[in-house]
Parts: sequence; C-alpha cells; structure tokens
Amino acid sequence: MLDLYNQHLGHRHLEVGPGSGWYLANTTAMQPGPAHITLMDLNPTPLSFTARRIEAADRVVESVCGSVLDAVPAEAGTGYESVGINFVLHCVPGNFAEKGVAFRHLANILGDEGVLFGSTILGRRRTPRTLFGRALTAVYGRVGAFNNRDDDRDELEDALKEAFGEYSITDVGDVTLFTARRPRR
Repeated sequence: MLDLYNQHLGHRHLEVGPGSGWYLANTTAMQPGPAHITLMDLNPTPLSFTARRIEAADRVVESVCGSVLDAVPAEAGTGYESVGINFVLHCVPGNFAEKGVAFRHLANILGDEGVLFGSTILGRRRTPRTLFGRALTAVYGRVGAFNNRDDDRDELEDALKEAFGEYSITDVGDVTLFTARRPRR
C-alpha cells in the first residue's frame, strides 16, 4: 500500500477517505517541500485528524466534506496530479455498476497527466481469500461497515475503463490495488 503513495503521490493531491492519514504521514513522497493536499470525506473527524497529522510549514492542507457518489465539491478545485482512494469503495453501498460513478467524478478533477490510485476489498474474488480476510469481511458485512458482497474484479475493471483510458488492477492477498491514468471526461 505504501508503495502506491511512494510511486504516485503528486505535489497537488486529493485524498478521498483519508482515515487516520497514516499513508500520507509515512510515505517518502511527503518529504519536506511545497505541496498542496486536499482531504475529502463525509465525516469531519478524520479530516481534522489527518490535517493535523500531516501539517507542515511548506504544505497547504485543505479539507472538504463530500461523498464520492456525488461530484467533487467545487471548492476542492481541479487539476490534481494524484488522487488516492484507499479502503473506501468496499464501504460504499451498491455494486460497481452503481458506485463506479466515483471514478467518473474523480476523473473530472484529475489533471490530464494525473494518476488515480487506490485499493478495495472485493466481495467476490477469483482467488481464495485468507482465513482472516474471510472473517473480517463477514463480520464487517454483518454490521454494515462493508458493502462489498457483490463487488467483483470484472465490475471494478468496467468502472475504471469507463472513466479512464489506462488502468491496472493487482491483487495482493485480500486487497485489490488499482491505478488509472488518462481520464475520460
């Protein structure tokens, strides 16, 4: 996961669903130097926590409340070099035919040469999951934290293909990583 940030984090970055901000705080790509990081989440708590965690004198950190199922709020701006969306999509209701709209919204604010990168946990997999992964998915699904029962790789690929001209998908254990470039607008 950290490799995605080390390889793809740009100086102008949008982080969707920042959680605790651990990846942003620990990537080597966040070395001192000017940067503009925008955080987006429905919940203001992770926004303020992550903003405090990654603050630096030469870094602008802004926060916007918003849902990936809606257009990115105008105050977030456009022209991002990178967009990260990690461990978010398996929590969003619906299948990829419905929640794939998130990729279209993010493609609209990504710069022409920008990269979207992220991860999710698919509910339907071609490869067997680990015992821990099966247990975690089952428990989180029962309590409503995961909405990935119908998520599969083919639908993820279709959603990425609709929003981007180039993409890659890789499975690492129970996690599916993806990158996408050449936004279709």
